Amino acid sequence: MTAITPAKNQGNALGIEFLGVCKRYGRRDVLHEVSFAAPAGAVTALLGPNGAGKTTLLRILLGLAYPNRGAALIGGQPLLSTPNPARMIGVVFETFGVNGGFRVQDCVAVRRQEQAATEPSAEALCQEVGLGGFERQRVKRLSLGMRQRLAFGLATAGQPPVLVLDEPFNGLDPEGMRWAAGAIRRQAERGAAVLVSSHLLRDMETVADRAVMIHGGKVSACAAIRDLRDQAGLDSCVLVESDDPARLAQAVSLLGGTTSTAPDGIEVSGVSSMQLVNLSQSSGIALRLLSTESSWLEASYFRLVGADQSASAKGDTQ
Repeated sequence: MTAITPAKNQGNALGIEFLGVCKRYGRRDVLHEVSFAAPAGAVTALLGPNGAGKTTLLRILLGLAYPNRGAALIGGQPLLSTPNPARMIGVVFETFGVNGGFRVQDCVAVRRQEQAATEPSAEALCQEVGLGGFERQRVKRLSLGMRQRLAFGLATAGQPPVLVLDEPFNGLDPEGMRWAAGAIRRQAERGAAVLVSSHLLRDMETVADRAVMIHGGKVSACAAIRDLRDQAGLDSCVLVESDDPARLAQAVSLLGGTTSTAPDGIEVSGVSSMQLVNLSQSSGIALRLLSTESSWLEASYFRLVGADQSASAKGDTQ
């Protein structure tokens, strides 16, 4: 496993650090010496399959569980030791945690008060997350995707310096995924430290700046996204249908990708599925995504996980 030195915070910017975190439930080790940093001004993707230990790690960061050894810090100290934790961190995590009988506008008003938010206004916030016109709707009547939008709005109501997002793309349709990707990027661009946990590696290819790959409770890699892409030596290959293949080919070429005719559609290489969704929205080219044949981030993950497993097996025999 690559050695990781946690990044230090610069100036007043707050970052996230995990320092040798270990967690055991009964006789089962869930986390093994997990160390990495999620710096301010960047989106750090915490990637791994279900059961890898991602949620346990976030629970420790949020003070919902305690490590057997090590520490999870925000701005150099545990979250619960900081003054006004609600103003420091915004969270989209596990169950939604809002009474279904509340109206959208009431949820937003309470959260803005907790975070001492002045901008954006409650009305503007609802518009930003795509809930304009639903302010008086009760939460229990919202679709899963709309609840995800509301959760993101509540997390960012006070523009906190740290955001923790657990599976933020769950329940979103393609347009919602495009919106979420842009919203996450904007939070990092304003200087927030954004930690996004996901088992959907393809969805993070165009969102994250850095990736931490975790498998079996251990960190397999921690690197810049661009470095992982170069190491993988593989581009995404997405199978689509389009009524205007010539125009599609031209648009994909401008993004640095290529198209080729396949028996059951058009293969697009070098452009991710999320980029294609964005392309369809911006250009008006009608597309139907059929499947994603490969992903450079997935290829990198499985290559690194395989190497990590091999090293562990050798260590066990010595």
